[in-house]
Amino acid sequence: MAILVVDDSRDFRDLIEKILTEAGYSSLLFAESAKQAFEVLGMGPVDGERSTYEVDLILMDRSSAGTDGIEATQRIKAVTALHDIPIILLTSDSDLSHLDAAFKAGANDFIVKPPESVELCARVRSALTLKLEIDARKLAANELRKLSYVVEQNPAFIMILDTEQRIIYVNGAFTEDMGYCSDDVLGRSIEVLKCGGHDEEFYDEVWETVRAGKVWRGDVCLKAKSGKNVWQLQSMIPIVGSNGGISHFVAVKVDDTERRLVEESLWEREAELELLNSELHELTIEMSELEDRERKSFADILHEDIGQNLATMQLILANRLADVEAGPDGESFSEAQSAAINEFLSLFDTLISSSIRATRTLTSEIYPKVPYGTGITDAVQWYGNLSLKQSGARLKVELDPGFDVFDEKVKEVLLRVIRESLQNIRKHSEASEVEVSGSLSLKGLVLSIQDNGIGFSVDKIRGKKGRGIGTLLMRERVKGLGGSLNILSEPGLGTTVTVNIGMGELSSK
Repeated sequence: MAILVVDDSRDFRDLIEKILTEAGYSSLLFAESAKQAFEVLGMGPVDGERSTYEVDLILMDRSSAGTDGIEATQRIKAVTALHDIPIILLTSDSDLSHLDAAFKAGANDFIVKPPESVELCARVRSALTLKLEIDARKLAANELRKLSYVVEQNPAFIMILDTEQRIIYVNGAFTEDMGYCSDDVLGRSIEVLKCGGHDEEFYDEVWETVRAGKVWRGDVCLKAKSGKNVWQLQSMIPIVGSNGGISHFVAVKVDDTERRLVEESLWEREAELELLNSELHELTIEMSELEDRERKSFADILHEDIGQNLATMQLILANRLADVEAGPDGESFSEAQSAAINEFLSLFDTLISSSIRATRTLTSEIYPKVPYGTGITDAVQWYGNLSLKQSGARLKVELDPGFDVFDEKVKEVLLRVIRESLQNIRKHSEASEVEVSGSLSLKGLVLSIQDNGIGFSVDKIRGKKGRGIGTLLMRERVKGLGGSLNILSEPGLGTTVTVNIGMGELSSK
């Protein structure tokens, strides 16, 4: 992976080269100015038209000769082909006031010159890891777009159902054949297409076949939006998820005139649809994990760098307060001078203390760290106070003490579900009372998060763009423990999130 170092000091470039070479980084590029860096990146008359080199990370001096490093960063980030290259700003102690402008320009991190070897390598390693993850995510997204295009533009009627027989996707051919637009059917049961042309035994046979993991093929009569009965030769295909269970069903219409052609390509289409489902699932989880890592990284910067620097400043200020009695050259200050200095230093100390508290609060909100030493009940109470403090909702926590003996993985999943639920309550519910309860029995555990808020219609939000990502992640994490997550809500009657995990699954963790 190539690293581009931009600095007008030969000695500093030699230092960076020595540190990175000893750390095992062999592909290093150097530029004395931002102008040379632009040439290396291929930013000629048409910015980003092509890159002379494949650069994965840029170490940019803030005061590069000819062009300010912040301006150079902004120009590089403005080029689509170069936007995802991480940029670490190299700055001196006196340059810290420029960091806000640097981050607004697109810088990903900064290092104070001259850097410590360990710090430099750690920052470089983190930035390169981020670049790898971004590249992998973009590659996966491109593949998903290809598969989505294949499905959407396919001349065959394609409909995807969830395990509850609700319609979650239809392609353009479905709209042309049946007359329904996607909003007419998404989130609704497949029964909306029933026309009375089949008895219940027919449907029982279809679902018994596909739930057994087999493909069902046959003639089906469906009701079009116009009310007309439409007969089709269909294949109903079960899609197996990453956990080995059936996650979706795909209905594919086959024109009689093209039956042979479709049968020859059917398995290929099934594989494409299965890959699409798997990639969507993995990308969602990957994006969630990447977000967690980025939040943790930013919280660490706030705590370790900004917070520690503020604490150091406060300590130095305290020492200065103790020295106010002695004036310059051993001469005492006048009483008025001492009072004015004390008043100024006290005010400055108050401002620093306020900044430290704000930094700690922001760090906790970005990436809360809760120790389990005092028990999971205290951890839930801590999360609740943090999440609900702005809404003023009262929180009641009643968890069976047996929850504390669970494996850390189980407790982490339960806390994630609780945290996501509490955040949704704060944002949407307008609740005044929230209760988190959990019980254990020979059958397993039951966890419940209940509020008395405004509630919502579950059917109305199913399938809507931008909804349910948090719920999806909660379901997947609970499913990973062999359990299930259900949401019950009605307008005006609040919302209840329930997690059920069998004792057999818990014992195996």
